[in-house]
Amino acid sequence: MANGNFDPTAACQVMPKPVGPACNMACSYCYYTQKTGIGDSCGNRMMSERLLELFIRQFLLSQKGDCISITWHGGEPLLRGIEFFEKAVELQRKYAGGRQVENSIQTNGVLVDGDWCRFFHENRFLVGLSIDGPEHVHDRYRRDRSGHATFSRAIRAMRLFQEHKVEFNTLSTINDYSSQFPVEIYRFFKEQGVDFMQFIPVVECLSHPSKGARQRLLPPGERIEKRVAPWSVRPGDYGRFLTAVFDEWVAGDVGRCFVPLFDAVLGNWCGAPASLCVLAKECGNAAVLEHDGSLYSCDHYVFPEHRLGNIGEKSLFELMRSGRHKRFGRRKSERLTSECRACGYLFLCRGECPRNRFAVSPSGERGHNYLCEGLKLFFSHTEHSMRFMRNELLNGRPAANVMGWRRRMRA
Repeated sequence: MANGNFDPTAACQVMPKPVGPACNMACSYCYYTQKTGIGDSCGNRMMSERLLELFIRQFLLSQKGDCISITWHGGEPLLRGIEFFEKAVELQRKYAGGRQVENSIQTNGVLVDGDWCRFFHENRFLVGLSIDGPEHVHDRYRRDRSGHATFSRAIRAMRLFQEHKVEFNTLSTINDYSSQFPVEIYRFFKEQGVDFMQFIPVVECLSHPSKGARQRLLPPGERIEKRVAPWSVRPGDYGRFLTAVFDEWVAGDVGRCFVPLFDAVLGNWCGAPASLCVLAKECGNAAVLEHDGSLYSCDHYVFPEHRLGNIGEKSLFELMRSGRHKRFGRRKSERLTSECRACGYLFLCRGECPRNRFAVSPSGERGHNYLCEGLKLFFSHTEHSMRFMRNELLNGRPAANVMGWRRRMRA
């Protein structure tokens, strides 16, 4: 059976950010804009077409399969304009050698209009729409640069996607506020016709305020025993959010609605390769390309100390296979606390994301995962259902049989 490792010597995955952290919104919990010290406006922080071609040529040459995936991210990547992405599609055809290239893109929806939707539909882009839930949840933190609410614009984008038959999913944060409304959020998305929804925990730490120094978000290596940002989800609330959504999903939506975390945990139960990097044994297969050609090992480590190099100076192939990048990947499994190593659920979470390992373990060991309490709650609560689904899948039957099994168990 597979061990859940990501192999940096195999075909790499790189997430290009054509405008870097530039964005037309100012979400309170945004983890990205502070990392590179970039200001509020786009300015000249746009990926050039020369760099675009360099990336696509290097990336496609590094891929081994017949189907290649590229995920465009930001900031707000739509700020780069349709013409840039039309050029990207043209270059993909030029360098793919007849292979299929699948594009996905993340957006806050503010700039989405009919022209964008026609482009997405015609070129079969999968669009991820950032929306946290119903209006009171979404507008809690997701505001534009003038402080105005953005829910109506996100919903408008969703309606346009549906009208133009654009394939899309939703990405929602679990923060201190949204974590209190798991069932309401899940049902809201179902009512909107969403059948693929991602939930991402917000966990950030702040520097201690000092005279003359502005408070800032801290990079992973500086978070040990530091103050958690007030908008971060609390560990127990994270677990309760996941269990409440799981109970809704497993009662009647298995095979109809998809939550990537649930699929990934089930995959780990089955011994399959990890489908989410946070649940893999090692890191290293989700690199980030900035607008200037700088490559970083991970989206959450876009800090100067984690820069691998520039693809204009060294090829993407070389940087992804460098000793520095491989060491970054191995550190995830090498730096587990003793409690993690002894935990019966280690095969499911693998210590989760290293960026969240800033807590102190029950025995006083530093570097324990902040979300551990919530993850254990979720794994314990879902264990019987996960075991049933695993056994169904391993015997060639659909995991959706769990719904009938649960009904019989409760009769």
